[in-house]
Amino acid sequence: MTTRSHKMVFDQEEKTLIQDLGIRIAKLRSEKNMARAELARQCDLHVQYLFDVETGKRNMTIYVLCKIARALGISVSELVKECKLSTK
Repeated sequence: MTTRSHKMVFDQEEKTLIQDLGIRIAKLRSEKNMARAELARQCDLHVQYLFDVETGKRNMTIYVLCKIARALGISVSELVKECKLSTK
């Protein structure tokens, strides 16, 4: 049996998706003239965690994704609509 460490290792496609989603979150937040600290507060997240999400350094759970979408006033599908996976 193999075990994974608590630190996730992502392949390039995963990294790209995580980065694209983070950029999208940051862009939408900026368009709403919302400070990162305010979005973090509304989502009950630490501001450093949100910074790591926006800069593509951290993946998030679907729960956190839903909280971010709600705080931005959009659906999850709207939030992820421009993030694409390659077709292998």
